Amino acid sequence: MTNESPTVNQKADILQSLGRLEILRRSGNNWYCAVPRISISDGEFLVGPFGDGNTPIEALEALSDQLTILPPNKYVVRSNHDGTRDTFRWNGWMWDTLKP
Repeated sequence: MTNESPTVNQKADILQSLGRLEILRRSGNNWYCAVPRISISDGEFLVGPFGDGNTPIEALEALSDQLTILPPNKYVVRSNHDGTRDTFRWNGWMWDTLKP
């Protein structure tokens, strides 16, 4: 196995495994990427991540980096439709589910 970075398509798959991936054009060369119901937590506060870029690929890569390259004290939170939450960290290969 090599230490190659994931391709753009692989990054999209990684994000879509959390939920519906949205890539929207705001105007001109202003693109926005998000996964609804996904937040980043430090154990106290939730922040809604999003990617901005001049192209859809830049926006997707910005969001991918925010969710997969986190400091040790932060993790990804998915708010489910039933009111529960799941927590994850990217381990370089897949999402690890964290214990609540």
